[in-house]
Amino acid sequence: PSRFGQLSHDQRQEMLTFAKRNIDSRFGGEVGVDMHYSTKSAYSSHRVLNVIRSSDKLKIVVAVHCFFDSPNGLGKNLFIDFYEWVQFLGKISEKTDYDWHIKTHPDTLPGNAPILKELVEQYPKFSLIPKETSHHQLIEEGIDVALTVHGTIGFEYAALGKLVVNASTSNPHIAYNFNLHPRTLEEYENILMDLKSQKIDIPMNEVYEYY
Repeated sequence: PSRFGQLSHDQRQEMLTFAKRNIDSRFGGEVGVDMHYSTKSAYSSHRVLNVIRSSDKLKIVVAVHCFFDSPNGLGKNLFIDFYEWVQFLGKISEKTDYDWHIKTHPDTLPGNAPILKELVEQYPKFSLIPKETSHHQLIEEGIDVALTVHGTIGFEYAALGKLVVNASTSNPHIAYNFNLHPRTLEEYENILMDLKSQKIDIPMNEVYEYY
């Protein structure tokens, strides 16, 4: 926010317009918008058979990170790596009455698949969503909350009006209020155990300003 505040009024308006245009392009299914490494869109129009469980329970999507990516590239997280994070969520799933869904990015490395298969077998409340499933479909089918360590889903789901809980004190949007940012493991667990009570007003101008 302090860096944005250093821009002139005209520059701020220009950048907000740029942000909205690029975010809309992402949601339109365009590949590689400010993500040069991406080869597939997570917001395509492609649909698969219904993937979200039909129930009245709170519905969560865990947007898992690549287990072979550097977990600490941005700084300190609440967990030493992405595997320990999902293990922690698996244990939380056993103590909650939510519908838990696991979603990878559509162009994730092949080596992630056997690890996810093992985790889903270990924690039966996890339901693995086909990786090509669009987040638009997930939201249409009723996803309430997204969980990430420090992923782009933080601002993407916020822009779509959904609650996101981060698991990193170094996530790139921590200075903004469109997500929840627990600072300790205890705070994180308390939030997860009581997700139905978590309410957040999402200031869309902050999403665009962050972008």
